[in-house]
Amino acid sequence: MKKMRILAAVMLSAATMLSSVAMAAPAKKDIFKPLTVTSRTITDGIFKSTYPVISGAKDSKADAAINGAIVKDVTDFTAPFNRTAKYGSPFDKIDAQIEHDKMAGTVNYQVACNAKTIISVIMDKKVTVPHKDGKSYSLELKDGINYTIDGTILKAADWSKMAKAVNMEDPFSEACLKKSVDAALAAKGLTPVKNYEKQLGLAKDDYYIDADTNLHALYVPGLVAPESAGWFDVILNMSVMK
Repeated sequence: MKKMRILAAVMLSAATMLSSVAMAAPAKKDIFKPLTVTSRTITDGIFKSTYPVISGAKDSKADAAINGAIVKDVTDFTAPFNRTAKYGSPFDKIDAQIEHDKMAGTVNYQVACNAKTIISVIMDKKVTVPHKDGKSYSLELKDGINYTIDGTILKAADWSKMAKAVNMEDPFSEACLKKSVDAALAAKGLTPVKNYEKQLGLAKDDYYIDADTNLHALYVPGLVAPESAGWFDVILNMSVMK
């Protein structure tokens, strides 16, 4: 009986050790699952900012690269206005007209695509600067931020290379951008801004990817379409990931 008790104790001890080892083993990462996105809201100076925090990329280094780029994008916009609200504008004549205590801004976001190995986020940033003459001036920016699961920036040039590899027209070429913008203008019955062709290449710096992996160019109001049309969203002629 004593031997049986000793044997049972040894087996229990071994089972506990094996269980601990099994629990400690890292789970195999599934790179085909969408990244995890949570929201963070902070108040910084005159801005209330809500932006995404990404986890579940290839590794912690990739998570840090993506999140760092998002925070930098927010800070690059908010910091100059926060400084103006606190210390004044570097331009004396402009500064004298600003009601600093009434300046206010927001940052929000939308996850446009979170499909397996890429994530695309639209950052929407706005600030209002009231003047002492009773007028308020607002600035709104929309930025497309595009990353692969390993934390690498997905540039327009990468899509151009992919298009070439499958013998498709480069979506960011001058000819293709004009074709896409003209189609979007016609669909909305809008007349293009004079010399709009010179602005088409800006799509390379401000684009996003939708849930169906179509590319979209974002144009500032008044750049290619009348300012009254607001931000002009153009679907480009490419979707190689379907």
